[in-house]
Amino acid sequence: MQAIRIVFEAGRARGLRLHEAQFVVHDRYLHHGDRVARTPYSLLDVESLAARAAGCPGRVVAIEAEAE
Repeated sequence: MQAIRIVFEAGRARGLRLHEAQFVVHDRYLHHGDRVARTPYSLLDVESLAARAAGCPGRVVAIEAEAE
């Protein structure tokens, strides 16, 4: 999602729309996918998640969790 946002913001002045930014990122992952470094998920405890949620602007509507 961050890559899409960056491409969208960079191309918006030239008329690039959101769905086009998604295609750009998708095509780059298809081409460079085996060379993209992915950051592993970092597991957070409940207190760390609560602290992150408290730092979000506005009202937090939902927090999703995935059990292993």
